[in-house]
Order: sequence, then structure tokens, then C-alpha cells
Amino acid sequence: YRRQRQMCIRDSTLGAQLGSIVSRINPDVLFVGEANSDDVKSACPDGYNWVGGTLKGKSEDIRVSAIIRENVPYKTFKINTMVPAVGLKIGDWKIIGIHREWALQGDKTTKTREQQIERLTDFVNYWLTIRCKCIVQGDFNFDPDPKSEYQRSLEPVRTCINDVLIPEGWTQIIRGNTRHEAGQEPATLDHIYCNAVNRTTRTWNQSLS
Repeated sequence: YRRQRQMCIRDSTLGAQLGSIVSRINPDVLFVGEANSDDVKSACPDGYNWVGGTLKGKSEDIRVSAIIRENVPYKTFKINTMVPAVGLKIGDWKIIGIHREWALQGDKTTKTREQQIERLTDFVNYWLTIRCKCIVQGDFNFDPDPKSEYQRSLEPVRTCINDVLIPEGWTQIIRGNTRHEAGQEPATLDHIYCNAVNRTTRTWNQSLS
């Protein structure tokens, strides 16, 4: 009973946050990272469809998903990688949301730098197969322009993107810090990569929750 009650409280809080974001910015598509995909499904606001994420070899505790406005025509496609991801096809575009976890599903025994690089490399290998117009966005948990000693220590993770994807025509279009926490240097941990950047009208950072 206690566990069920905690789940209800968590879902209620998540539902309130999603409802607040939806009411303020009316997104066509909203990717949700870190929250369990099934919890997002339970809290999906009225007027939106839920699309669950996938993770290679796993069926539970997938920590990325999407909600999409009911009047937006879309298709889904499965992404079978070691990084939680969700894929949508809207018109000529593929839109992918990911959450690059420090530890696989929060399991601290999978948090070594080598394990993180292995998982990200697996996703990058999939990423390189994309040939249509595409956006890949989410919480990447590294700063392209590191400002702290800890972020500078993540150079092997950064290299997986900067030395492989950027030369292939992808551009990281978010500017400015996206994470602010007391006692820590601000950082740009949330990224949007696009391979048709000339189609981008505007980007901006806004605190919503």
C-alpha cells in the first residue's frame, strides 16, 4: 500500500508539472527525460498522445518518452540502442529524444566512464545511419564547452559526439546554460543536434518547472 501511495504522489506531481508546461507553451511535441516512461503515460495531459521510449534488452524503467498533440500526424519508429531513446516521424523529419544516463537505469554498478562511452558509442553508431532531415535532442549530461574540472574530465564522452557526429554535418544549436545548481558551475547539458540547421527559425532556453 505504501509503495502504491508513493507512486500516486509521484504521478500527481509529474502530472502537475506536465500540465503546467503544456498550458504555458502548448508544444506540438514534448520529450520527457529521467522520468519513467510508464509514469509519463499515466500522467499524459488531455489532448496529447504518449509515445514510450525503448532501451536495448530492457522492457521496464525506460527513462525517456514523448507526448505529442493529438492533431499532429506522426509515426513512431523503434530505436534499439543502449541509450534510452524515443523516435517520431513527422512529415519529412525524424525527431529523436534521448536521455544519456550516467548509470544504466540508475544502476550505480554501470556508471564507469568506460561503460558510459560504450553505451553512447552504441547510440552514435545508430545515429550515423540517419539520412533524412533529423533532430536529436535531450539530456546528454556533458557540456560542449566545459567550465568545471569535472566537466573537463568528460572529454572522452564529448569526443564520441564532437569527433564523430559534428564532421558528419550535425550542429548543436542550443546556446547558453541549461542547468543551474547551487554551489556548482552552470552547464549546458541539454542539447539539440540538427542536420538541417538552415531550417531552424529560433532556439531559446526557458525555465518551466
